[in-house]
Amino acid sequence: MSNYQEQYAAAEKAGKAESLNIIIQRWTEAGQTVVGKVVLIEDMRVSKFKNAVKRYLMRTDNGLVSCVLGAAADAGFASMFRIGQLVAITYRGKQQLEGGRSMNVFNVSTWGGEPVNGSPDAAS
Repeated sequence: MSNYQEQYAAAEKAGKAESLNIIIQRWTEAGQTVVGKVVLIEDMRVSKFKNAVKRYLMRTDNGLVSCVLGAAADAGFASMFRIGQLVAITYRGKQQLEGGRSMNVFNVSTWGGEPVNGSPDAAS
């Protein structure tokens, strides 16, 4: 049996090693898109936002990506996201609101994917 370093080297060479580092998506430019499979949806307990927001963790071609859409987007999209679902999120920019506030605007598309255990869509 080989040691852990040798096992890792073999897995990496075979393309079977996966980075578990998380990329944090910052929405700065219109047109930015994240495409992948939803693996986690959780409430953010501590954040810079006044309202509660959700954090979405997605497995993408570039690795694991964590993104926050904001309370307004969560109100429109969160109930539609399911663990295991394929999702494309495109940032369209900010919309100015009354009182000097603003909100992020997104286009979101979903398709396919397979719900996993624990998802509301999973078979019981």
